[in-house]
Amino acid sequence: MKTAKLEDITSKEFLNKALENAKSWCQLNLPTCLQGFQNGFDYPTFRYIIDNDLVGTAMALDNKKPGLIRVSAEQLKWYKQKEDHFKAYGLKEPETDPRSMFVHEITEFIVSKTPEVFLHYFPKREFPHSIARQIENINRRERGLREWLEY
Repeated sequence: MKTAKLEDITSKEFLNKALENAKSWCQLNLPTCLQGFQNGFDYPTFRYIIDNDLVGTAMALDNKKPGLIRVSAEQLKWYKQKEDHFKAYGLKEPETDPRSMFVHEITEFIVSKTPEVFLHYFPKREFPHSIARQIENINRRERGLREWLEY
């Protein structure tokens, strides 16, 4: 699987395509991946803005504007540089992939905002972030990318 170059990963065209692909993938796959989820969700709700004030994360849902995903171009670049550095020494790091990151954020939003989905997982002590990580890894596996470790 070919990964994005540092200069491409934060371009508007790249991020627009990544978000559209993530929304399409979620619309097709979340009904089969998430127990209790009935599709009918308004995926155009999801959009992003560049917000380089995010600390320690490349993407995060906005707390006040439903469906808005804040993207730190600086963090994405840092993750990509770290990945490239490890690769130069023959070490494998999960690829920096905005598409799967958008899948994660969309899934986390849907799980936390859809009562029947949230209530299905809550008794098992599975919360939106960990469920989103599992779904993101399904997307990554399908595309031949290394999975993120569970934590």
